[in-house]
Amino acid sequence: MSGWLFNNLADAWLKRLAVPFEYSEHVKLADFVKGWEKTNRGRPGPPIMEDYALSIAEAMAQGVAMPSVILHQTPLGVQPLDGLQRCYGTHLNGGTFVAAHIVKPTSTKTIYLICDCANYQLNGKRPPEEFQLQQALRLIDEQEMSVKEVALSIGLRAERLQQEIDRRHVVAVMADHGMECGGQINGALDALRPLVDDSPKIAAEILKVHVGAGLSAVQTRDLVGKVMKHTGTHERLRVVQHFRSLPDISMRMNNSGSRRLSPTAKFFNQLRGLINLLKNEGDEIYLGTEAERTEVERMQNFIGGRIRVLLKNHTGT
Repeated sequence: MSGWLFNNLADAWLKRLAVPFEYSEHVKLADFVKGWEKTNRGRPGPPIMEDYALSIAEAMAQGVAMPSVILHQTPLGVQPLDGLQRCYGTHLNGGTFVAAHIVKPTSTKTIYLICDCANYQLNGKRPPEEFQLQQALRLIDEQEMSVKEVALSIGLRAERLQQEIDRRHVVAVMADHGMECGGQINGALDALRPLVDDSPKIAAEILKVHVGAGLSAVQTRDLVGKVMKHTGTHERLRVVQHFRSLPDISMRMNNSGSRRLSPTAKFFNQLRGLINLLKNEGDEIYLGTEAERTEVERMQNFIGGRIRVLLKNHTGT
């Protein structure tokens, strides 16, 4: 029969979150809440992955030590927050106890956070940043958590998460003014953020120039800075119109409709990377909210449209 290993990752993570807990090398399965194996808030689908739990049981029978789990102390017993498969594998193997970090009674938000984040914080494999950002946004949307506490739990810089929230805000404002924002749009979302709240119409006009003239993020940021030196809508619009009338900008905007897109090696490498991600980890990407599903559909339409343009330019049809 195997023993248990002290889970250094879990210990450090819980301390970073300032969650009250104690460690025990011997927590009886008999002290678990009734039906503990029927709830797994940390993953979609069936709570128990039968094949995985069976492989754990077989490994334990061969003497392989398992890292301790995370449990939550409740009035009705302890409830697994992380390590449900290890707990169930112990049960299948005829074991009667586990080693665990036992979280003391705490807020529902904290319990949700631990369940939602533990799988990819403690398995030794850091997920792609984009996946982490989506998880963080879901926690903020569904649990009304602060940027600071979510960033701390997921391992993101708070500044990076706030940047993503700001970009999402710009996308929403631009959508309200009839502008489709595909991805980052070459730095435009960050550049427009200071302007969108008090002059969304002007921001939409600048985005049109950014896309039409193929501006760099620096050029768009400079234009936003010039616009914000003025307070009146008329004056701000006049600055944008003057910029649009510059010979180089005007010519680039007039030609933008016929500009041929030229795919680069970087573009193809990014597509291959996306394909590999979906092949290897697609089943782990959980789209849990309507907002996430809508965003994926929007990106799907945007990417599909861009690829059709590339193919059309290549074939000339």
